[in-house]
Amino acid sequence: MISDKNLQVLDDAGLETLVEKIRHMFNEEIGNLSTFEVIGNLKNTAELPNIGSAKAIYVITNEDGDVMYRWDNDEMRYIIMGTNYNNIEIIRGGNANTWNK
Repeated sequence: MISDKNLQVLDDAGLETLVEKIRHMFNEEIGNLSTFEVIGNLKNTAELPNIGSAKAIYVITNEDGDVMYRWDNDEMRYIIMGTNYNNIEIIRGGNANTWNK
């Protein structure tokens, strides 16, 4: 991983490792994805195909970091699979300040 105070990005080896972990997760969930592919080098969501492939992960890389999407055939939309969680500054948890017994 390449890192400085403002930006963290995956290098090719890190991306390959991440894709393998996601492939393993998908294989457990929906079966063998032998035709699974990664489509990268996208700069924003406007570059996503109008209709995606359920057997692909789309990686958008910009100054905010990488965001991964998958296509959902049933809902006919892209769903975010992962993002650069180091960019999260605040998580609002609703009633996270109270304890329910």
